[in-house]
Amino acid sequence: MLLLQIIIFCLISLTIYSIHSKIRNIVREFKINDFLSLKLQNNRTNIYVKNRKFIRCMYLLLNIPVDRIRDYDPIDSIDEAAEVLDRSLEGSRSQHLITPEEEFVGHCSNIQVWAENDYDTRILHRNLAFPLLKALCDAGDLIARRKFKEEIAMRYATGHPTVVRFLTQNGYLHYLTEDEFESILIDIDLPRHKELSRKI
Repeated sequence: MLLLQIIIFCLISLTIYSIHSKIRNIVREFKINDFLSLKLQNNRTNIYVKNRKFIRCMYLLLNIPVDRIRDYDPIDSIDEAAEVLDRSLEGSRSQHLITPEEEFVGHCSNIQVWAENDYDTRILHRNLAFPLLKALCDAGDLIARRKFKEEIAMRYATGHPTVVRFLTQNGYLHYLTEDEFESILIDIDLPRHKELSRKI
């Protein structure tokens, strides 16, 4: 009887280990769409565009305590949140707070939500959102092609200083003609479109 229990225990343990190993292997790659996927490689999360490595995710940006959720209500983008966030997940400090697998799941979740919302650049930090959107556009993603110029104009029009500086310094405004910029701003009904298009 004891031997039978040991055999059953070993079989159950092997089955659980096998299932856990399969789950771990499945989680190592996460496909968002035909153009975008993430992979956990050497305990680092990498983003792939059309099966080519694009960038390594640096860190999860926000750690919002449940009792402070209301503090973030007036914030319209991650770039605005970055100015008031808890930076406990930044850089090497995050290694002690969450596992690489947990960080991978966080990155996958963020990128998936970004894609599900037609690449709304307010959802990701500007340093990732715009270069990634451009890479998707170059790879032939039709949604990215449609949204690229619109996102540049819309985010510039918000007037948020760090975003305006980023778009200007990194040459994103050069992708728009004056007419395109004004037209896009009219389409999205932003009141300062003439003043902004003259500045460009």
